[in-house]
Amino acid sequence: MEIETTSLNGSKLGSSVSPGFAGTVFEPIDAYKGDLARGQFYVATRYFNEDSGWPGGPESNGANLLPWAANQYLAWSNGDAVSWKERLRNGAVYTIQHNRNPFVDHPEFVAFIYDSNAVVSVGDAPRAGAIRLRQNAPNPFVGTTRIAFDLASREAVSLAIYDVTGREVHSLLRGTPLDAGPHFYTWDGRTASGAQLPAGLYFCRLRVAEASETRRMVLSR
Repeated sequence: MEIETTSLNGSKLGSSVSPGFAGTVFEPIDAYKGDLARGQFYVATRYFNEDSGWPGGPESNGANLLPWAANQYLAWSNGDAVSWKERLRNGAVYTIQHNRNPFVDHPEFVAFIYDSNAVVSVGDAPRAGAIRLRQNAPNPFVGTTRIAFDLASREAVSLAIYDVTGREVHSLLRGTPLDAGPHFYTWDGRTASGAQLPAGLYFCRLRVAEASETRRMVLSR
């Protein structure tokens, strides 16, 4: 940022140097950059496909963040980890609104959705070549999508779908023994009971012993 004004607490106003935008921007102090970024990520994911009447602005098209803004917020989120104060605030909001910001409870979701260079995995590092979860296709999808993965040896496999809050919405496999080689399953955007899920972002997680991999999916209607 090319600084024009600095407030008493150290926040700044000036000309952007973020690639992709050259207008005037506000930069909070370092201790609150991640807080602000995770709030913006929440709005963008929560109101995905529900923002048709939103005017948008320099940083967004409706609720969806423009690339320059998403990249800047990603840097802020990575540089300012979730604090205890932020977790307490998230809990206080829940007592009033009965919903939470999943990016505070699960900061790893930021990379799952917004970091195109991230290796999306959870837990301990997988054994070399043990599993490979492929990107579902089509993605985004309407109706059904194909989820494919490869196993290096016969394993007990769990394959589940989660929403952005981390809630499991469907389990395709739960500790099921499968032979080595390629496998695929089809998901129709519904829960295990057959209820249709709303459009939005979901995660598919493959788990084998101590190894796991996760892919992000977009369900459209």
